[in-house]
Amino acid sequence: MEDIHPIPEEIIAMRRLLDSWFENPESGSEELINWLQGYDLPVSESGEEPYLWVLRGLPLTRERAEARRRLANRVGSALKEQPDVHRPGRRPAQVLYNLLMLAAELACPEELAEPVYMMYERSRLSGSYLGLDLWNALRSALAENQLDNRLEKEWFAILEAKGGTKLPGNPAQAYYGLLLMPASPAERGRPNLNALGQALKTMAHHSEKQPDRWLTLQTLRDKITIFGEPLPYEELLLQSQEHRWPAWAVLCLISFATTPSDDLTGWVWTPLIKELQRDYTHKTLRTYHNGHVEKIRASEQTWKFLFAYTSRVEPIIRKAPYSYSFEALRAALDHVESEQLVATG
Repeated sequence: MEDIHPIPEEIIAMRRLLDSWFENPESGSEELINWLQGYDLPVSESGEEPYLWVLRGLPLTRERAEARRRLANRVGSALKEQPDVHRPGRRPAQVLYNLLMLAAELACPEELAEPVYMMYERSRLSGSYLGLDLWNALRSALAENQLDNRLEKEWFAILEAKGGTKLPGNPAQAYYGLLLMPASPAERGRPNLNALGQALKTMAHHSEKQPDRWLTLQTLRDKITIFGEPLPYEELLLQSQEHRWPAWAVLCLISFATTPSDDLTGWVWTPLIKELQRDYTHKTLRTYHNGHVEKIRASEQTWKFLFAYTSRVEPIIRKAPYSYSFEALRAALDHVESEQLVATG
């Protein structure tokens, strides 16, 4: 059966170029430098940066991981030649930009963390490409290739807008750097929860006066995963408590009532529990935030009531433009109660 989506000839040609380069033990960085200037590529005037074509040369089959590693080794070798000091090629700014963006896209810390970090340490990188400071490309390469937390102070300095940092960037970019930063080499693949707990607090302060602050903070929270799974609710609670998040951020990031587990345990804001009538039973297992949040075990009927109540309370809280205290939840509950009285009066 004929392939409905045949591989373009240009990509096949790029794969052949990469294969030939990999198989030649005497080949150095010269070919890569030429490609990253747009020379000797199977396309001309594509309007795209050359590093994207180098990436397209990687196979899509099970050999991709090995080819990616081999390419990362070659990119690492090119970085060890100190292109920031001995600027290569006819278009050195384009080479440096594409080399660093290629390192960022490969995201292979084992092969690239050290050579990228040494460029950062040398502080010899200068110039711009297409109006973009090359240090922005270096920041991207550093963020994607972290083996440990050696850049933590730099990320937090950008996040907190303290000034005096080597790397350019804004708080959102610094947060992304922290998101990819393991606490140590042994903990690669796991988020550095302590650093991210502090970072979320700082981002909450940055977005405090923004009308879309709830959505902003929830988006940042949802980026934190552990092996692809959302951050456990209790861990989020502990981080918010440890780093003393502002009250509105706790209200924003921690649901008023969570979906209970199989044993019917979950977390609920204490003011909601106080709305429970005699027919609804529960047992408190643990409290957080000075008693504002409780972990409880309750019946299915109780959880159904809590979720129904939450669906009415949360929109009121979201509409309150600048209520920065836990009392905002109590006020919302009072509002719901008054509506019920009017409806039944």
